[in-house]
Amino acid sequence: MLNISLSPTKALAVVLSVLLTPIKALRLRYVPLLLVYFAYGSNAFTAIAEMFWVKDSLDMSAADLAELGIWLTVPWTVKMIFGSLVDSVLIFGSNRKSYVYIGALLITISSLMMIAVVGDYSIVAEFSKKSVYIFASVIAVVGFVMQDVVADTMSTEVIDKNQSKEEIHQELASIQVLARLSLGFAIFITGWIGGELADVFKDEREVVL
Repeated sequence: MLNISLSPTKALAVVLSVLLTPIKALRLRYVPLLLVYFAYGSNAFTAIAEMFWVKDSLDMSAADLAELGIWLTVPWTVKMIFGSLVDSVLIFGSNRKSYVYIGALLITISSLMMIAVVGDYSIVAEFSKKSVYIFASVIAVVGFVMQDVVADTMSTEVIDKNQSKEEIHQELASIQVLARLSLGFAIFITGWIGGELADVFKDEREVVL
């Protein structure tokens, strides 16, 4: 049995080396791809505030929320269909940027609908809050799925193809690690900020009441 001991300094150097390896592999051409994953992770910004609002304003039982959760997984289960669409159908001469913009548009529409229903704006007054919330949630997921499909496709297109097979596989692995780091960083940062803001506004609301 090998007995390997490292000094604290060397151990720290090893840990830093492991942590910095993906960062060192970062290339400028990866940025558009990583931004798509970051945008998806940023969805956590409103997640905590949304939970407060659903709990306080919507008459949704546990069964209703479970049913909604099932519907929200449907776009992800048919992700391959979106992939075929992105690969075969050009929109305005592009099968990448156009779908990213369409996904962003759907997410924006969903956000505006959420703002309208939370703010009790007249434009959604004729509809039940529950119906608007469900519809907005579904189209947001469709938008995220479309962008995720494009990101998956882009991950194989941003690599330098003038390399050996082994180097290509290594670069693909690095891209996947960077994508997960971008996603995780966005979830952590925006989730923390959103939680802090939700807590602040909740405290202010309790003081007013």
